[in-house]
Amino acid sequence: MWQLFLDLFFPRRSLAGAEGEWMTEEERRTLIPHPVIEEAADLKRRGIRSLDRLVAASTYADSPLLKKAIHTFKYGHVRWLDKELGRLIVQTLTEIDHSSQITKNNHGETLGGSDGTRRWSRTFEGRVGSREGNRRLPSREIVLCPVPLHWARRFQRGFNQSELLARVVARERGLTVLPLLKRRRWTGSQMKRTREERLTGVQGAFCCTTDHPPAHVVLIDDLSTTGATLESCARALREAGVFSVEGWVVAHDHRRGD
Repeated sequence: MWQLFLDLFFPRRSLAGAEGEWMTEEERRTLIPHPVIEEAADLKRRGIRSLDRLVAASTYADSPLLKKAIHTFKYGHVRWLDKELGRLIVQTLTEIDHSSQITKNNHGETLGGSDGTRRWSRTFEGRVGSREGNRRLPSREIVLCPVPLHWARRFQRGFNQSELLARVVARERGLTVLPLLKRRRWTGSQMKRTREERLTGVQGAFCCTTDHPPAHVVLIDDLSTTGATLESCARALREAGVFSVEGWVVAHDHRRGD
């Protein structure tokens, strides 16, 4: 009943302005992945040292429609778009599976394989835990962790877009979502900041919520530009003892200096 009322007085409009639904079939066909994969060596050259790999479904340059979809999702409060945007990440992972993408993490171990987005392709050797000083054998299972919002931003928006995306990916890939991170201070909007200001502004902004995190974590977010937010999150996870960290995002904006 409530939805009928909303549709009557506030009709749904697609990304291109068509009335009746949030996204038309033509828009769905247009919104396809153009994967961007950055390995650890590429990330290090950009000052991102805590991520093993960054996987983006597309770039803003490749898809202006995607840019509008993300903006509508976050700032237009159209939560329903989580399924469409999450689908892009899932499709990208499927493409990587089919191409048997092989990568290495920051410790030199091989990742990937036929189902590399779900499990590491080999069993890791034991290592010295960064917190306990005890030797342990990391589990091969991957856990998804949404990039957290500050409580004030979440209250304002009504939801965390990264959390919604993580649920979509987890459901399709048979993975687990855990809120392993907390944003412990307000960092403000990053949009108008320079690359250096972004990297500095989010340093120490996140902390791990458990003393016993999983060994392999994938950060989920909607957008990455400088990678400052993902780097800060990954660093907090590594300091808590996480062995390997990747980032999976809907879009990568190379033109802006997150």
